[in-house]
Amino acid sequence: MNTHARRVALTLAAALCLIAAGCEESKVTDANFAKITKGMTISQVQSILGSGKDETSSAGYTISGGGVLGSQAAPEKVYTWKSKDLQIIVTMKDGKVVQMEKRPI
Repeated sequence: MNTHARRVALTLAAALCLIAAGCEESKVTDANFAKITKGMTISQVQSILGSGKDETSSAGYTISGGGVLGSQAAPEKVYTWKSKDLQIIVTMKDGKVVQMEKRPI
């Protein structure tokens, strides 16, 4: 096979791989939402839904009575997963699921 034909074949193979990846079925489904239970870890949730997006708001700042600036860590972490028609929101506290919600998009 000459160099030009090899390049064309590799380009077509790469394009097919990208198309196949784009057509992958979403794990963000009602059935998978039903598998999530309180007390699960983020790793367990991700094994069901795949990688989510950390939507936790940044920590706030406080000023003590003596005028000292301090920071306050967010007590809960919020993760979201989206498909073309469903959003799943999971709230974690102390590394465990405390709340799950699904919303149509």
